[in-house]
Amino acid sequence: MARCRAGGVLAERLLRDHLRADPQAAVDYAALKRALAAGDPDGPAYTRGKTGLIQRFVDEARRSRGLPLVPVWEE
Repeated sequence: MARCRAGGVLAERLLRDHLRADPQAAVDYAALKRALAAGDPDGPAYTRGKTGLIQRFVDEARRSRGLPLVPVWEE
């Protein structure tokens, strides 16, 4: 099962702030969540399905703040 890496709260806040600042990112994230939910995946599959997009958004947020890039999830 995937679990949040150390500093996970920071990643969650970066994601939150990115989605608030970028309306298209929020639309894309919502659409992905709806598509995954429609496929009726189990909890871990739903989480894995979101990870790539979350990683991209968190990376963008970290770059804009001059922070190093780190993986959002680990197995």
